[in-house]
Amino acid sequence: MLGRRRGQVMTADRVIVLVVMVAGFVVVTVFNRRKLARMNPEERAQFDRNIAPVARFLKAFMWFWVVVCIAASILAAVDGVWPISVALLVLAVGLGFGVAHHSRWWIGS
Repeated sequence: MLGRRRGQVMTADRVIVLVVMVAGFVVVTVFNRRKLARMNPEERAQFDRNIAPVARFLKAFMWFWVVVCIAASILAAVDGVWPISVALLVLAVGLGFGVAHHSRWWIGS
């Protein structure tokens, strides 16, 4: 049912939008990672103190979105909407491996 409700068809412009969204997320993540890497020790210590109260919640929230992306990808594949399925799998891998798994650079652990 995903992508085919009410006569909707997966078009190339929708695939392009999904790819641009994933690419934008990757660019923002890389930029923020480099910004954190350039911090001096005092700025980094202050950042770690500020993020500590919400760090576990943020990591759990990101893993939640990994699971949601995988589930939505499976549903899209079952429905036959392969471009969305592939885009969601790429997003899940990016979130799971890139942001949630390697979170020590922004959580400070």
